[in-house]
Amino acid sequence: MKRKGNQLKRRSAMRRGAAIVELAIVMPFLLLLVFGIIEFGQVAYVRHVLINAATQGARAAILPGATEETVLAVVDQTIRDGRLGGVGSKISRKYTSGEFPDLAEHVLLTVSYADVSLLGFFEDFQLASSATMFRGPLDERGEIE
Repeated sequence: MKRKGNQLKRRSAMRRGAAIVELAIVMPFLLLLVFGIIEFGQVAYVRHVLINAATQGARAAILPGATEETVLAVVDQTIRDGRLGGVGSKISRKYTSGEFPDLAEHVLLTVSYADVSLLGFFEDFQLASSATMFRGPLDERGEIE
C-alpha cells in the first residue's frame, strides 16, 4: 500500500512539472497576442483622432473668412481633445485651398507609426488622414446660400 502512495505522489509531481512546461511554451504566444491587440488599438485610436481632426479642420476651412491660422487652430484643438499627449506635436499638418480655392478646402494630417507606437511591433509607416470639403454656392455677399 505504501508503494502505491509513493507512485501517486510521483505522478502528481510529474503532472505539475508538465503544466509548468506547457505554460512556458504557451505564455510567449499569449503575451504576443495581448500586446499585439494593445498596439493595434493604439494605432486605430490615433487614426480615428487624425480623421476627426482633418474633418473638423476642413469644416472650419469652408466657412467664410477662414484663414490658415484658424483652420490649424481647430485641427490642433481637435488633436488636444483626442488626448494624444506628446504625439500631437509630431503630427504634420497641411492646409491647402486646392486647385479651386473658391470651391474646396483640403486638410492633410500625417504622423509616423514610430511616433505613436507603444511597443514598436511593426515596421515604420505613415498614418495619414485627409479631408476635403466643398463649398456650397455663394450669394452676392460672399456667404453660403
